[in-house]
Amino acid sequence: MKINVHFLIIFLLGWTLIMSSCSPKRNLATSNQRPNTSKQDEFQAKSVETDSTGRVAETEIIMPPAVDISNYEPAYIKRDKKRKARAKELKLRDNIVHYSKKYLGTPYKYAGRKPSTGFDCSGFTCYIYKHFDLPLSLTSRTQANDGKKIAVKKTQPGDLVIFGSNGKVSHVGIVVENKAEGVFVIHSTNRGVVIDNILKSTYWAPRIMYARTVIGLKR
Repeated sequence: MKINVHFLIIFLLGWTLIMSSCSPKRNLATSNQRPNTSKQDEFQAKSVETDSTGRVAETEIIMPPAVDISNYEPAYIKRDKKRKARAKELKLRDNIVHYSKKYLGTPYKYAGRKPSTGFDCSGFTCYIYKHFDLPLSLTSRTQANDGKKIAVKKTQPGDLVIFGSNGKVSHVGIVVENKAEGVFVIHSTNRGVVIDNILKSTYWAPRIMYARTVIGLKR
C-alpha cells in the first residue's frame, strides 16, 4: 500500500495546529513580595508584572521610613498637663505667702533661724521655703545665686528679691504681691518681720538688685 507523502505532511501539520490551539494558556499572576529586613527605617518591596509582550518585569517600590509613635502625645494632653502644672504652682505660691504672714511681728535676731528665737533675713526665707520642701541655701549672698534670675517687675508671689549696694548682697525678702501700686515683700528687718512696698520705700528702692525664682523649676 502506497502512502502519499504530501498528504501525510499536510495531515501532521494540521494535527499539530489543532492540538496547540486546544492547550490552556499559562497565566501569570501578579504577586507582591515584602522581604524580611532588619532595618527599621526603610524597606523595599518588589511586585511582579507582565508587560505588553507578555514578559515578566520586576518593579521596585521604595516605601517611606516607618514613624515611631510610641512616645506620641496629643496636643490637648500636653495643654492639659501644662494647665494642671500651672495651677499647682499658683497654689504653692499662694501657700508660701499665707504661711509667711503667720510670722509677721516676729523679732529680728542676727543668725536667727526659728520663730522662738527670731529671724534674720536669710533665716526667715530658709525657714519658709523649708516648710514647702523648696531648696534654698543658708545666707543672703548664696541665695542670690539660687534658682533663676528674673527682673523684679516680673516677680510672682513667693519669689525672692535680692538687695545690696555697690554690687554686694546684704538682704533678701519674699514677694507677697506684685501689682500696679508696687512690689510688696515680706522680710525680716530691724523692725522684725514686716511687709514693705519696696518700690515706694526710700530705703529699700535704691538697694534693689534683682530677683530670683526657684518655684516651678525642674529639680
